[in-house]
Amino acid sequence: MTSSLNHSPPEMVDDVLRRCVFLIDDMARLEQYAALAHSSGKTIRIAFEVDVGMHRGGFQTPQTLLAAVARAGEASGLRLEGVMAYEAHIPQLPRLFGGAYEQVRVEARLNDVVAALPPKARNIVNTGGSKTALTYGNAGTITEVSMGSAFLKPTDFEIETLCSLQPAAFIATPILKVGDMRLPGPAFLTYLTQAFGSLPKKGCFLYGGKWMAEPVHPRGLQENRLWGHSSNQQMMALPHDTDARPDDFAIFRPTQSEAVLQHFDGLYVMSGGRIEERWPVLPAG
Repeated sequence: MTSSLNHSPPEMVDDVLRRCVFLIDDMARLEQYAALAHSSGKTIRIAFEVDVGMHRGGFQTPQTLLAAVARAGEASGLRLEGVMAYEAHIPQLPRLFGGAYEQVRVEARLNDVVAALPPKARNIVNTGGSKTALTYGNAGTITEVSMGSAFLKPTDFEIETLCSLQPAAFIATPILKVGDMRLPGPAFLTYLTQAFGSLPKKGCFLYGGKWMAEPVHPRGLQENRLWGHSSNQQMMALPHDTDARPDDFAIFRPTQSEAVLQHFDGLYVMSGGRIEERWPVLPAG
């Protein structure tokens, strides 16, 4: 960020600093931002990441957080807005190990943190995640609940707490070829592998491939472990009675969202069977 502040147009820097709150996870990171605010003469809005059980980093106790609050108050150019408590571990924790009560514990830990903050540093009390965002009915001290991937609901987010949401992102790619499958080499290899069910008798080749995605159309479309993956003309198995033809589209549902969307030039918004809009994808950098 130091390079960006020094080399970007002033109006762009001011706009970023006005809109963004930068996350601080430990004292060393806080000192970096304090030095940056001092050297640039800018006011930087910050929030502290607190560890409420996921153990991915952040301040672990109200005492360590208060020390960071005090240091931020001493640093010219830092404006403390609040805290963030990411808790994506909640749905992953088995009931046997307390998973059924982890959200209650997380909220209690977060309330203890908020109670330790000075009132002017409570503008942002952020928690949640895609898999838990819809479970917060009574917000209490929470001011914001985060949700990202659940808006598109890739397959990794097919869980009970999101059952009211429908998937909204798909990959559509042309089927280039459909035909009987044969392995390179002696013909008996094809007969043998098909006899043992390792190679399909019918398959197709796609434009592109090797995405983090699961096939959903046409009927029976699936990967073949023997043939493997390819980012150029991926082979997919088909049922022997398929009606798929070249120039049809194969449809995939991503397993993730942001990790997959970066592979494409944008999102094409479908409504009533027509492409109505194109939305650009945020750059990875």
